[in-house]
Amino acid sequence: MRKKPLILVVDDLESNLQVAGNLLVEAGYDISLIVDGKKAISIAKKILPDIILLDLVMPDTDGFEVCRKLKESELTQEIPIIFLTSMKNTDNIVKGFELGAVDYIVKPANKQETLARIKTHLELRRSKEIIIEQKKKLQDLIDERNTFFTITSDQLMNPINAIKGYNDHIKRYNIKNENSKDLHRFSQLI
Repeated sequence: MRKKPLILVVDDLESNLQVAGNLLVEAGYDISLIVDGKKAISIAKKILPDIILLDLVMPDTDGFEVCRKLKESELTQEIPIIFLTSMKNTDNIVKGFELGAVDYIVKPANKQETLARIKTHLELRRSKEIIIEQKKKLQDLIDERNTFFTITSDQLMNPINAIKGYNDHIKRYNIKNENSKDLHRFSQLI
């Protein structure tokens, strides 16, 4: 994640983009504003924003389709998407979540609520990235440990097998009650 998060805002109404853009810039975010859903998909894949605010109702390619395509792409599937909607229809909200959105904001949006939701999802994303990074480091350590144990056990088995072989010779000499300098030599080798 960047030092200053980049937020992609997608809305077909320029007035909505202007309001959202001003709010986000004042809050210290970098922004990219797009008026077209189809164009938003290609731009998102190029700039890889930290979060996407996405209008649901747009001509040609609506927010649902944009969300679906972004979640299908390996490049963009982990980017949190917050739907912007004037619809309070539960079916649409649920459909958005099913497609992979992480939240929704009802327009006209409350400034503090909008910023709080954005901040929360940026923190969640950062936490997830840290967990993935730590998981990878842990897996590397486990692999390194396993390699060490494999090498170490092989190196330990050679002397142990030799000791076992000498011990077997000593047992045979003891069974035969033979007193030999070989018996003394085997004992010394062990």
